[in-house]
Amino acid sequence: MTGFFPPQGLSKKLSELRGVLRSYPPQGLKVPALLTLKYIYATGATADSFVIVDVEDPSNPLVVSSCSGTPLDSCDGGAKVEGVSDVDGNLAYVVSDVTDCLTIVDASNKLAPSVLEYISTAELDGADVCFTLGNYSYVTAADVDRVTIIDVSDPARPAQVGSIQSSDYLDLGWGIFTVDNYCYMCSRADDRLTSLDVSDPASPSILGFVTSLSLDYALDLFISDYAYAGGGYADTVNVIDISDPSNPAILGYVSETSLDYPWGLYNAGSYVYVAAKYADALTIVDVSDPANPVVIGTISNTYLKEAHGCCTHENYGYVTASYSDSFNVIDVSDPTNPTQVASVTDTSLDGAGDSFLPLVFVGG
Repeated sequence: MTGFFPPQGLSKKLSELRGVLRSYPPQGLKVPALLTLKYIYATGATADSFVIVDVEDPSNPLVVSSCSGTPLDSCDGGAKVEGVSDVDGNLAYVVSDVTDCLTIVDASNKLAPSVLEYISTAELDGADVCFTLGNYSYVTAADVDRVTIIDVSDPARPAQVGSIQSSDYLDLGWGIFTVDNYCYMCSRADDRLTSLDVSDPASPSILGFVTSLSLDYALDLFISDYAYAGGGYADTVNVIDISDPSNPAILGYVSETSLDYPWGLYNAGSYVYVAAKYADALTIVDVSDPANPVVIGTISNTYLKEAHGCCTHENYGYVTASYSDSFNVIDVSDPTNPTQVASVTDTSLDGAGDSFLPLVFVGG
């Protein structure tokens, strides 16, 4: 489709990209005017559910359907994807640290999504978050200090192809993001960002790492021109230079109470949007100067109690909150003054998780 531009350094063709949980449009994505954002997908970790939310009218988000089942048990984490080629959002990927599995959801029927298939292995023990790019899904298996690679080229027959374990570099992994032949993961226990070479999915290897007090209990991760990583106990957003994947380096960071436990990060243009769990907030960080990131706006209220995941499109931010079991729409047209537009709660959003699937566009 015309009008879609992959992020800097992304070599995959758009036809090879798959829409999955907590989907992020690439840096600088241009969506054709004939397309309208229609759906965002989320999870309910307590409800063990995959949820479809209609956001075509930002002032009135609607939960239109959901599905649940054993493989979705406590599906707190979800798969990220770089790209929006699957504008129909027909497939989604969800991970569960209870069932230790990656689940593929058939979302082709927006009124009746269903579990297509799932895979559970010893190397997926404690599966927390994953990132799907091309034919592979990369999963952080926190309980066994692993990154495990699943072949999803045939979504009805997912198969494990590779795995790497390290208690020194991958201990209690969380945020994960893949660009080209490199995979980056946040290690909570090691307070670090680790880079891996995944050019051979059957034999991933550790390339480099960066450790810092500003990465204390490193949580979520987003990559565009730079890597942006949250420090859970440091209440930080870090800007990391990954131009040399074997030697990532922190350029700058910001720490404020409005970033308390940055559970979900999303970058668009000059801003990083942060779902801050213990601040009950969506906080906006200006990263136009990578060496000097600055908090410029924040919103905190009861709708955002334990804010968990976030993404943005045009003038709106979308935030899940696990304690208030809610999906929220925030006006971010003025990043210095984000304002609440709407909030929806539903039993299927119980324990709303740190996950979004594709931004699904319709029209034309």
